[in-house]
Amino acid sequence: VHGRESTKKVYVQDLMKENSSEIIELIAKKDAQIYICGSTSMGKDVTELLKNLLAEGKGISIGDAQKELDEREKQGKFIKELWGCLLYTSDAADDLLCVDLGGRRIIKKK
Repeated sequence: VHGRESTKKVYVQDLMKENSSEIIELIAKKDAQIYICGSTSMGKDVTELLKNLLAEGKGISIGDAQKELDEREKQGKFIKELWGCLLYTSDAADDLLCVDLGGRRIIKKK
């Protein structure tokens, strides 16, 4: 997420930290579904922060927070649609591979 009204970059993780009590309330007490969509690196960072917020907010270990996220994922309550692109040459227009990690799309331009 980039702030449009300033030159300062604002990331999803920053907003999650600012709203951590609301996030914990929604997940722990209201059984909210979690949906993360975006780049692989952002998804990993957001998942890690979410695990830490759950552990801190619920007073459980990091391991138990991970187990909770794993269980939510099995139940379809934690969905990640993450993607990444790999560039194999300096000429990205000639050699590009994009893979949707959900397994839905592979785009290869050669």
